[in-house]
Amino acid sequence: MPVTTKNEGFISQRIFQRAKAKFDTEYADRLDGFTSPESIDMMRTGSSEGGRKIEWIIYEWLIDAGFEVVIGNSRETGDIYVKIKLDDQYISVECKGSRPKIKTRDYSFQGIQPNKSEVTIIVFIRPDGIQARVANTAILCKWAKKHYTYITTGKKPGYSIPYSRHGLNRNEHGIEIFRNLTKDNFLWAVNGWE
Repeated sequence: MPVTTKNEGFISQRIFQRAKAKFDTEYADRLDGFTSPESIDMMRTGSSEGGRKIEWIIYEWLIDAGFEVVIGNSRETGDIYVKIKLDDQYISVECKGSRPKIKTRDYSFQGIQPNKSEVTIIVFIRPDGIQARVANTAILCKWAKKHYTYITTGKKPGYSIPYSRHGLNRNEHGIEIFRNLTKDNFLWAVNGWE
């Protein structure tokens, strides 16, 4: 009968550190031009974990903006619920994040659905920082219906909305679908751009 030791099968820290150094060197090509520590962290976070991390970032932003906020879990309809003082009701906020594609550096926000939230926040992981924009979901989806196909198959049903590396969408010219995330613009989105 073979003798086993307590640490058998475990990878040593020495081997792990050597492998990590080689991976970091190889992965540095993907991060070429990235200067923001926050963006570098988000690029190194796995996609599903990155989505949840974005929800926590927006949750913390909303708290700093003075809102009463509750974060949802993966089994709930919304990602975040914000209590609006005007009518003392909670509204649902959907968060969508996108990293730049490796070759083209453009963005795609997927799975945007009507009737899932009142407000949609998109988060760009840019080389120089993390940028968030906000929209009223009903107006966003009414606009998206004119320009994009609602995808029903795959992991995330809904509209997939592309943006260039500069954060521009060719169908958004002359109208404001998204505004930069500020407290005033968040309230603007809640009220349906009134």
